Amino acid sequence: MLATNERAADPLCLDFVNDQQQQQQQQQQQQQQQQQQQQQQQQQQQQQQQQQQQQQQQQQQQQQQQQQQQQQQQQQQQQQQQQQQQQQQQQQQQQQQQQQQQQQQQQQQQQQQQQQQQQQQQQQQQQQQQQQQQQQQQQQQQQQQWQQQQQQQQQQQQQQQQQQQQQQQQQQQQQQQQQQQQQQQQQQQQQQQQQQQQQQQQQQQQQQQQQQQQQQQQQQQQQQQQQQQQQQQQQQQQQQQQQQQQQQQQQQQQQQQQQQQQQQQQQQQQQQQQQQQQQQQQQQQQQQ
Repeated sequence: MLATNERAADPLCLDFVNDQQQQQQQQQQQQQQQQQQQQQQQQQQQQQQQQQQQQQQQQQQQQQQQQQQQQQQQQQQQQQQQQQQQQQQQQQQQQQQQQQQQQQQQQQQQQQQQQQQQQQQQQQQQQQQQQQQQQQQQQQQQQQQWQQQQQQQQQQQQQQQQQQQQQQQQQQQQQQQQQQQQQQQQQQQQQQQQQQQQQQQQQQQQQQQQQQQQQQQQQQQQQQQQQQQQQQQQQQQQQQQQQQQQQQQQQQQQQQQQQQQQQQQQQQQQQQQQQQQQQQQQQQQQQQ
């Protein structure tokens, strides 16, 4: 009787063990799904922490853009986000692989955005060096204007202040298009806040931010070409310090560089309208 009872109890035990194993497999699959959801929540929390760090860096960049708007009201300069910067500066990866690639493109665009913060801190240190190069281009153009005051007197400073209003209004139009790209990157940071809600559109908007970081790397390559054209305009301002006796040819070369910046800013068609308005403002400033 015990043998028959044990044999009769065996299918129930096997069903109970199978149910427990299926429940354990389902709990392990749910724990793996919860671990994958925790990994996705950790990736989304790391994306939100990286987006909160990008929002903190974008709030620090909106405060730096508000300080850049105060510095654009005070100096009417400081470009990008540090934004594209920390959006692009400011980018939030494919869920942290493009954020690690965008943080490696945000660490390479935060290293290009830390190089854009080192290029925007070197573009804010190159824009603080462009504000220190625009403050050092207003202090290096004011030191080139002070060197133009020390080298050449203030009529060429007003022409180089017209070139600095061309270069700073081109840097302000690149900062206005970087404010339009910072307003598009604050809209892309608001879309990255919407892209924290919609992270697959972040990759397309981060591909647009990579296109805007390729346009901001083309604007930072145009800012590096404008820093190479501002280093060529600083080299042409160093050539204007070397060729400060020939500044009308460098203003024609800066008008060719504004035509080359209009060819480089045919992606920035509002800078062509604003640079054509600034060439009209520079022709009015040259008439004034």
